[in-house]
Amino acid sequence: MEQAVVVSLKAAQTTYETCIARLREVCSCKACQASSNGFENDEADDEEMTPAPDLEVSTQSSYSSSDEDWDPERYCAVILAETIIVLARALANVLLDNRKLLPMRSGFELAYGRQLNMRRSAQSGKQAIKDLGQIAFCMDFDGNFSFGMREHDDGVGIRLHTIVELFAGERAPSSSTGISVLCRKGICVYLGVLQGVSMSRDSIGQIHVIPGRIQHEKKSYERLEDRYVNQDDYYTTTVMNIIESKRE
Repeated sequence: MEQAVVVSLKAAQTTYETCIARLREVCSCKACQASSNGFENDEADDEEMTPAPDLEVSTQSSYSSSDEDWDPERYCAVILAETIIVLARALANVLLDNRKLLPMRSGFELAYGRQLNMRRSAQSGKQAIKDLGQIAFCMDFDGNFSFGMREHDDGVGIRLHTIVELFAGERAPSSSTGISVLCRKGICVYLGVLQGVSMSRDSIGQIHVIPGRIQHEKKSYERLEDRYVNQDDYYTTTVMNIIESKRE
């Protein structure tokens, strides 16, 4: 690892993309051979992207399915590798306050489905792929390759979604940037800075996972957001906003 981190960015990018090419050669599934999935950008410039599938464990789907650029009966080796990288990055700064909490199989399925969606949304990320190369699919983007690139957002909202889905085994509702806490199926994930202010960059990005719910005045909530309010040219303040859970 120490030897790897001292190589140039260009050399690292070349090595990574060589490995991706080898995985594609070995796998040869529909997903990794479809140029529309972001492997060959020049050929995909004029192609209309197929809507990405929703692989949430459910009988309902908001997407129209197609088997032209993915195979529902087979896992893609490239997308599996990207899923491992994304989860490794997301879990690198996570603290489990209850050691009995474990990731769920359905959570891993959702993580794989998200990566497949990212690949099938490659048309939206042509500029990011051009700038970063194939590693762009492992960065903190949403399906439109936009989250993590806005002002006041370093992609931590994407990681909170990834973690809560992994441990709750259920897709978290989409939300705006500036999320500090997410709750799903009795699992709460929150930024460590909420329980102890710190100037350490590691502490600021630290995520805690606990069993529990967000409650205030006997009401349950599904997330807490930071809202940035520009009061004048010289002063910016942050306010907290809790979003009530939808009741059936």
